[in-house]
Amino acid sequence: MIPDLEKDYLYFTRVVKRDLGLDLALYKETQMKRRILSFIVKKKYITFGEFFKHLKKDAGLLDEFISLITINVSSFFRNRNRWDALEKLVLPRLLEDSRGKLRIWSAACSSGEEPYSLAIMMERSVGTGHYDILATDLEPAILKRAVIGEYQSRQMEELTEQERRSSFIEKGDTYQILPKYRKSIRFRRHDLLTDYYEKGFDLIVCRNVLIYFTAEGKHQAYQKFADSLRRGGVLFIGGSEQILNPADYGLATLNNFFYIKT
Repeated sequence: MIPDLEKDYLYFTRVVKRDLGLDLALYKETQMKRRILSFIVKKKYITFGEFFKHLKKDAGLLDEFISLITINVSSFFRNRNRWDALEKLVLPRLLEDSRGKLRIWSAACSSGEEPYSLAIMMERSVGTGHYDILATDLEPAILKRAVIGEYQSRQMEELTEQERRSSFIEKGDTYQILPKYRKSIRFRRHDLLTDYYEKGFDLIVCRNVLIYFTAEGKHQAYQKFADSLRRGGVLFIGGSEQILNPADYGLATLNNFFYIKT
């Protein structure tokens, strides 16, 4: 039996925030605590204090820990009907209002399926040179996978056959994204809870991530997203992340998944 782990958790969250800049208090406590406890047991540490001492001096362990607290489940054009709405209903509106390149941010992009889906859509709609995509995630290791852009067939189930043929090179059991799509995307590490948000985006996509945040964490993220959009820009979120009072953030509802900055 591991002594005092429950008691030590609050102290652990404080020192992690103070020394590592990761605010665990903005994630749902029950889920996060269960994950971290399981990880500590697996690594054979006795207390949170012992674990934290190793976390500060072991870069590999820190990368594992960051991977643990981030959610990396993704696929190309996940929930395809919502992407169809983006391409057919939202994108024409954004293009009509745009004064140059369309600026897009894929926030918490995981291993790259989302920003590459955006690039495939944009190539089809406007072509190379007319858009710029920023793709960010908290975890460095997952960003490296995104830059490589190699995927299993299970991650590509919602792609059409035409999209597979025109956007990927088949390599045995995997598929490699074509270089032209990688060139259109800037990959960068970013913490949604603590880091600065760039401004002036036409479209921000952040899906199926904020459900793991506390109410305060969600509030902070929604406000920062709203501040990062240009007027008339659109925020595209996940199916379980409906914003109950969008006007509080200077947003208006287009439908359950799209919010426009007023």
